Amino acid sequence: MLNTIKKDLITALKNKDTLRVSVIRFLLSKVQNMEIELKISGEKFTDDHMLRILKKQIKMRKEAIDALTKAGRTEDIIKEEAEIAILQEYYKEE
Repeated sequence: MLNTIKKDLITALKNKDTLRVSVIRFLLSKVQNMEIELKISGEKFTDDHMLRILKKQIKMRKEAIDALTKAGRTEDIIKEEAEIAILQEYYKEE
């Protein structure tokens, strides 16, 4: 799954899809942080770890949408929903 995400980053960069590039880079930074944590404990990064990261990121964006709805910030809500859609593309693969 991680290889697919990295390939998608390259494709997004070529297509100048700034939102997708931003979401994937943020996701890959979270992956790298978890890999460092796992390395300390002697574990290897697996697709299960990736799914946990994706689930957490989707949940965070849904919570942000709730807060933005209360604040009446529709432009930001649309952006968060688009980010969720990108993350769910990978979450549904498993």
